[in-house]
Amino acid sequence: LQSYRDIAPDFLIIESTLGNEKSPNRRYQEHQFMNHIAENIKNNQNIAIAASPLGQAQEIIMLLKNHPY
Repeated sequence: LQSYRDIAPDFLIIESTLGNEKSPNRRYQEHQFMNHIAENIKNNQNIAIAASPLGQAQEIIMLLKNHPY
């Protein structure tokens, strides 16, 4: 970030999904997510999944498609 100190932009747009540098373990998150989905299916509950339009929905679809319920 040091190289950006002298820049004075008219607009600054920042997108961030995590507020820290260390991301949670992806495999653990996928496991937790799929356990939650499987539990809802087992209990015959409705499932709504919110996803951003930039690839996240496709990742969720592939995860659901490849998971052995």
